Amino acid sequence: LKRIDFSYAGRAHFSRPVYATPQLLDALVKSAVDFSAPAPRRVDGLAAFALPLLWLGGVGIFLSRQARQMTANVGTRASARNLGDKLSFDDVQGIARAKVEVAEVVAMLRDPRRYASAGVRLPSGLLLAGPPGTGKTLLARVLAAEAGVPFFFCSGSDFVEIFVGRGASRLRALFLKAAKAAPCVVFVDELDALGKRRSLRLTGSNDEAEQTLNQLLACMDGLESSNNGVVVVGATNRPSLLDPALIRPGRFDRIVQLELPDAQGRADILAVHSRPLQLAPDVDLRKVAELGPGMAGAELAAICNEAGIRMVRRGGSSICQADFESAVRDYIKSRQLAPTSLIDKLLLGQP
Repeated sequence: LKRIDFSYAGRAHFSRPVYATPQLLDALVKSAVDFSAPAPRRVDGLAAFALPLLWLGGVGIFLSRQARQMTANVGTRASARNLGDKLSFDDVQGIARAKVEVAEVVAMLRDPRRYASAGVRLPSGLLLAGPPGTGKTLLARVLAAEAGVPFFFCSGSDFVEIFVGRGASRLRALFLKAAKAAPCVVFVDELDALGKRRSLRLTGSNDEAEQTLNQLLACMDGLESSNNGVVVVGATNRPSLLDPALIRPGRFDRIVQLELPDAQGRADILAVHSRPLQLAPDVDLRKVAELGPGMAGAELAAICNEAGIRMVRRGGSSICQADFESAVRDYIKSRQLAPTSLIDKLLLGQP
């Protein structure tokens, strides 16, 4: 019995399939109705069990291939850049001491034989530490441009992964490319995301992060032993968070501290960023610099841009002193967040 046909007045109207439920079988047996049904085939049960497993296996193979492809292509993310004559030490102002230390590394990259003949080893690592906006990235770019060597740029967060082994694989690919392009500069921004002190990590919950850090240490040990002309430049705002094993001599041989510029340094930075701008004769950059004590280079660059916007807004042809003063006042005011809670107001003595 496979289906039941319903008809009326000798004409078939519709049919319904018959499902062999346990209740139906009991009713047929009790009513002594003859029926037959094919025995269930074992192949159907095996297929029902195997098909989901095959589907899951296919998905797993696809994801595995995707992961391997991403790992293989990660080395292309940090491609070598030839900065040419676009940057020079004249573009770096306000950090004279740091510029002198970096200039010495440039001399080593330009004439490595001179130092090798004296038994001097090229520094394998240079750590730039300082507040945000003080010119760490700019200084690393100028180092590569002045030395005339390829420049690899990456961020510490590029190597922070969930899956164990991915970050270490990315580091190996990066240093392999750098070794082929040597002499060159590898710049790792936000190094604290990659080289955080291991005592600050939760025990047993950061196997991937620790494995990636260990790979970085091994790669930098290889630079020290081979002395192949690869210089790693790291930048961080929080050097106290870095693992001591990472910043020891032999890995990061030099730690260059970048400080906020003084009044003369701020004026020099304003002069650099004002080069493409049309300034009125009444502009005194030294007075503008005195209006913003504690400002970093990135903030002063923003001030110059804002002054130019004010010139365009009023329809002028050159930036005047009032444009700079207005830009500084508005910038400082925008960074002073108003207290929102009652406790904040009481702490500041506001009603």
